Amino acid sequence: MNNEFFSLAICGTLEYFNKVYSVVAYLTRLSFKNKKIDSISDLNELINQKKKKYGFSGKITAKIDLEGEVSKALCRQIGDNHYEIVFNKDFLETKVLDHELYHVFDGHCDNISNNDVINALKYSFYKEPKTIFYNLVK
Repeated sequence: MNNEFFSLAICGTLEYFNKVYSVVAYLTRLSFKNKKIDSISDLNELINQKKKKYGFSGKITAKIDLEGEVSKALCRQIGDNHYEIVFNKDFLETKVLDHELYHVFDGHCDNISNNDVINALKYSFYKEPKTIFYNLVK
């Protein structure tokens, strides 16, 4: 019973934060500074500009998901100091890029635990709120 209650509490909390995040993400997309990125070459150029601006020496590979498997965007570490950002084709925008790059630049993709609960808690209560706040105030 305790494990079921704990799992239900975690899922409910994560769902709540997912709803809050969705509203904030929608409002962020309405921002005047948000621009559509037209091509993969423009995307790679923007990534290189941001890497240079923030002094990031790692490799970042960008992909566009044409199948809709990624809801908005995601980033992950795929090798030693090598990261991948995958964008849903409908969310190929500068604010989404800035959001995912912040995750990479701040080390959110590094040292991911094997424990899914720990990862979900860190993501929901630390990594994602910190990244949203960054994008709102920058």
